[in-house]
Amino acid sequence: MEKEIRNVILDVHPDVFQSAAVLAALKSESIRLLGITIAWGRLSAETAVQQALMLCELAGKQTAVYPGCPGPIARKLYRRPDAPAEPTVPGDLPLPQPKTTAREHAVAFLVHTFRAAEEKLTLVAQGPLTNIAMALRIAPDISSGIREILLVDRLDVAYAPENLRKDPEAAEIVLRSSIPLRIIPLPAAPEGVSELEIRQFPEDLPGYALENAVGVLALGTESLLRSSRKLHIQVCLDHGTGAGAILTDFIHREKANTEWVTDIDTQRCKALAAALNRR
Repeated sequence: MEKEIRNVILDVHPDVFQSAAVLAALKSESIRLLGITIAWGRLSAETAVQQALMLCELAGKQTAVYPGCPGPIARKLYRRPDAPAEPTVPGDLPLPQPKTTAREHAVAFLVHTFRAAEEKLTLVAQGPLTNIAMALRIAPDISSGIREILLVDRLDVAYAPENLRKDPEAAEIVLRSSIPLRIIPLPAAPEGVSELEIRQFPEDLPGYALENAVGVLALGTESLLRSSRKLHIQVCLDHGTGAGAILTDFIHREKANTEWVTDIDTQRCKALAAALNRR
């Protein structure tokens, strides 16, 4: 039986943590990467785009990169005044300068790509859902061209996905769109220690947390995600202390709008990452 190759768009903020997902997507033979759209985050928009282009150069791929929205849809982007310098790659690891430049805006790319697709596409989201939410606001019809959104997200101190909380209006647009949404929650790891027992990817890029590549790896091996639970989730749009809080219906009064992954085959994940490392 011929293995399915999925057409994928990667929406990512390629800092030192998320770059593992970019490299996994660029190296994977299980997906056809149509483009990389840049989600906002700790890096400036310019730095994030440049980082993605350099990673494409490192992987020897000319994958198109599309700059995205610079911040949340309806809220002021807050940056801590005492935040450390932009975390990109380890200082002793030079990345090649890109020979290509970024393309059109991510929202425009998402709209025309989903509309023109002959088969439904998969969006792997590694950051706030701002880009896809803006595309849905402009062109709600694109939801029919999306097979699923796979959100890889770290849990915060309230055990809620960080990227849903960072732009609650965007999250609510996606949750109300009826697009299948799978969430792979990663455990909070302020010191870089993960319960997933997987540490770095690839070996020549020290400090890149492998668990952030789980979503890309899972598309080629569905059995990597061993169990999940269907839930109905809402995001609090209040501007007070409850802003961005995740409300989960555990008594099933509402139809489920997410599939929450509850178990990952970590040993298989290690093996898949090792295989990519050898390419």
